[in-house]
Amino acid sequence: QTADQKGAFADAFGLLVDVTALSGTELAVPVETDELSRSTSTCPPGTGSVAQDQVLDVSVPDDGSIATSDTLATRAATDCTLPAAMAQAITEGATVLTATEGVQLPVLPGATPGTSLLTAEVIDAQAAATCGRLEATTEFVNLLVNGQEVVNLENGEVPPNTRIDIPEIATVILNEQTFDLNEDGSGGTVVVNGVHIIFASDLLRGDVFISHAVAGVTGCPAGSVTPPEGGNAEFNLTKDVTPTSANPGETVTYTARFQNNGAESCDVLEAIDHLNPVFEFVSTSGDFGTDAELTQREGDGGTDVTLEPTNVEIAPGQTATQTFTVRVRENTGPGTYFNVTEIRCSQQGNFVSPPTAGVTVPAAATTAPTPPPTAGPAPAVQGDQADRGGQADRGAGRQLPETGLETTVPLLGVAVLLLTMALRRRRGDLIG
Repeated sequence: QTADQKGAFADAFGLLVDVTALSGTELAVPVETDELSRSTSTCPPGTGSVAQDQVLDVSVPDDGSIATSDTLATRAATDCTLPAAMAQAITEGATVLTATEGVQLPVLPGATPGTSLLTAEVIDAQAAATCGRLEATTEFVNLLVNGQEVVNLENGEVPPNTRIDIPEIATVILNEQTFDLNEDGSGGTVVVNGVHIIFASDLLRGDVFISHAVAGVTGCPAGSVTPPEGGNAEFNLTKDVTPTSANPGETVTYTARFQNNGAESCDVLEAIDHLNPVFEFVSTSGDFGTDAELTQREGDGGTDVTLEPTNVEIAPGQTATQTFTVRVRENTGPGTYFNVTEIRCSQQGNFVSPPTAGVTVPAAATTAPTPPPTAGPAPAVQGDQADRGGQADRGAGRQLPETGLETTVPLLGVAVLLLTMALRRRRGDLIG
């Protein structure tokens, strides 16, 4: 693959709450947030991109009875020359579902009044994707679930997709990992949720996600991208685009397919198309409906097209289909641009496609000017005048070379961030 055909995507957020308080509580109905402290990176063809964000003192709702955190900090980085992607989300001082007058929890032996469903000093989730491997990790510091230490927590880590069931209250999934590979192994995406809580009580229904990170690449040699150990691949997300080449101002249509290869039905919470910044949304239709919410991402300037269907399930072995029509923005430079599709299921978590279905924007056609007629050969030009005239002719129509700063800074940032993940830095190293 050429540099123009390589793509990468990285996304991270600190906290997402999507729950409904049922009768018998004094909480607002529903209780929802956007993705808090979000960082997104989509590298332009042949270069890199870095984004980061931080939010302090979070309480959801205002009384903090559903979730709180002292600090949410995220960063995302991509490099389209390798390609490579890295995302990290750190949550400090986290609590979820603290017992109040309106929300009562079962109190285990030895637990004190005011017990929370979950507390953690640090939840550090990281995802990385290269042409060698997809990787994801979550590190916990002082993690308690329902007032108790987690039995299989070793050196701050638990195996991927560790489930803790609290009867009639919730299911807590720690280090939740999913992945998706291109059919030929030339790309893939890994998703990690440090914590995913699924409420199933008489008081609360819905989901809380803490420390979410996504990293994906495409354009690698066939068969070079390998999955993470222990990840969940219950969903396969594929996408086609027609046409595959478009000029600025023209439209293309994506057909996205969401295939459930698991043993359980997916209760669809959201289906999202993460549009590349060079595309603007036109319309969508399919199994998830036509009513889409558009959100502009601060990190890379792209648009999220979010569908929240009601009572839509994808049964085992079934495939849902959705089309997205987009327009190439004016002044888009030449290159191949990729979108990323995501589905969020109530029980299985998030599944995100690799950057896929590239749309190539060709270089603008140019027409050489017709030289004016001459009566005869021009006289020879001597000395310095010949040098200057030749230099002017050679430079006509050429772009000035880049200084290197525009690409060196992002690419250096990607390298540092990937190294950071390998060294397992945490907390204060994120935002400095």
